[in-house]
Amino acid sequence: MCVWVGGDCSHTISQIANKLRYLFAGTANKSELLMRYFTYGDGGADILPLSNLYKTEVRRLNSSEFP
Repeated sequence: MCVWVGGDCSHTISQIANKLRYLFAGTANKSELLMRYFTYGDGGADILPLSNLYKTEVRRLNSSEFP
């Protein structure tokens, strides 16, 4: 099971996820990682499933442009 949160409460959620042996999934994308611009919840996670996608690609996934 994964816990998916980005934001201020992510440190607490990360601790809870670790205690329950869950993975904490971050929301950082390639653009944010290259610029080193992300919050703890975005980049300080166990897994980063969006880390190989640029921000424009992430936005396209969430829009009607996606094939």
